[in-house]
Amino acid sequence: MTILKLTSGSHSDQYNPSVIKVLESANENELNKPSPEHKSSKVDQLAESKVNEPKIDKLLEQKVDNIDATSCITTKPNDTKDYLLILSLKQNYKIILNLSGGAFGQVYIAQIISKDSQPRSKELQVETKGTLLERTKGYENRNYQALARKVCAIKIMRPKREFNTIEKTLKSSEVQFVLNVPYHDNLLQSYGMFFNSEASTPQFCLTMEPMETDFYETINVRAREKKPFKLSTVKNILKQIIDGLAHMHKHGWYHRDVKTENILCTRTGSFYSEEFIKEHNPYLKYQEYVVKIADYGSTTKILKPMEKPSKSFGTVAFLPPEIALEVEDVSYEKMDIWGVGCIALDLMLMHFYVFHAETAKSHLKSLLSVMDDPLTEMSKVSKEKLTPEVKEQFLDLNKALLDIGMDPIFLKNCQSGGVKSLQKRLDNFASEWKELASVVKLCMSWNHYLRPTAQGLADMEVFKDSVAEVNHDIE
Repeated sequence: MTILKLTSGSHSDQYNPSVIKVLESANENELNKPSPEHKSSKVDQLAESKVNEPKIDKLLEQKVDNIDATSCITTKPNDTKDYLLILSLKQNYKIILNLSGGAFGQVYIAQIISKDSQPRSKELQVETKGTLLERTKGYENRNYQALARKVCAIKIMRPKREFNTIEKTLKSSEVQFVLNVPYHDNLLQSYGMFFNSEASTPQFCLTMEPMETDFYETINVRAREKKPFKLSTVKNILKQIIDGLAHMHKHGWYHRDVKTENILCTRTGSFYSEEFIKEHNPYLKYQEYVVKIADYGSTTKILKPMEKPSKSFGTVAFLPPEIALEVEDVSYEKMDIWGVGCIALDLMLMHFYVFHAETAKSHLKSLLSVMDDPLTEMSKVSKEKLTPEVKEQFLDLNKALLDIGMDPIFLKNCQSGGVKSLQKRLDNFASEWKELASVVKLCMSWNHYLRPTAQGLADMEVFKDSVAEVNHDIE
């Protein structure tokens, strides 16, 4: 996940003062000073990691075979050089801050110090058209503070798994998503990708636009400061997420890990300049955040007929019931919609996670403690909507619960009398929140057939005029 604490003026502990100093410095010499927080040894350790994999100089000798369309590979072998470059990390980027790390790699804030690693020039527009690398019209107006200071986020992958050869890298979900999904204002922009020529083993790097923070941290801070979101802000945030997902789904891709940590944001006044807002859409000043969906490592294309879903994706606290129960009938599209429902609840109730669980079974138990069980929900569905397919899904979910020793009715009877159901909590919202609360209930149905699509959500009246549109065609 890519997080950059970028701000100006007053700030709470949500923001990192050292990053603010870097981004607000107009003096190039200040940027060139070593940061006290930067521990170059971590970068060096990643670069020098030794495993039994091909050496970096062997990458150029590899032959990338033509790949069958069922593998979701649409990039032609001859185009590989346009996307997967061999660059010196140290000669092209100056690592400033270490942000976060995970099983696959480390994320840093870096300053671009070489023209070779600048965001792609106009001459390369043809090669990047239709990808998240494309510099669409108005690019120079977006994230203007970071662009002005030549700052980016860079994800350095650990030299293992799917990133140790060109062919494997091309097949990876993250790279395929970047190369096959066109740019959208609510998807995190990719700047480029390359192998680090200094590494003793193949080390893949992704450069991306930096954002201020994510909504896990934002909710955390606002909850401590007792500053709940306004209804208009919640609707605006959700609409931007939904628009990004609708674009993704339109192109046949599904995120599968929609959660607050993977929804990044920058305050609108830090993303667009004051002059741009005045000229293009004055209503932007009423929009608190620019929102981007990030982390494409779990993305996938449409399932082939009869193909069973993979279990190695998603975050337990955000898993829909059908995925947690590992039933046959699943929908990755509706998995993303369940994630939207969870985020909506987090924003409305000011929780970091509404559901706290480390295992699928404990997650299901927490769902049953606050929601109707599958059969109870089924009893409330109208005859028109209770098709044989919908009914079968409810029965399959109930059977799957029983098969793992979870009797929904027994668990309901064991509930503490002080536990409020989500239904009641949503019903208790003030009248102006009722319409949004009803939409959240749809997203959180046990039955994925009853959840709306992303485009269906985007078209709902509740989200009408909730986002200030930006027309980048205006000069």
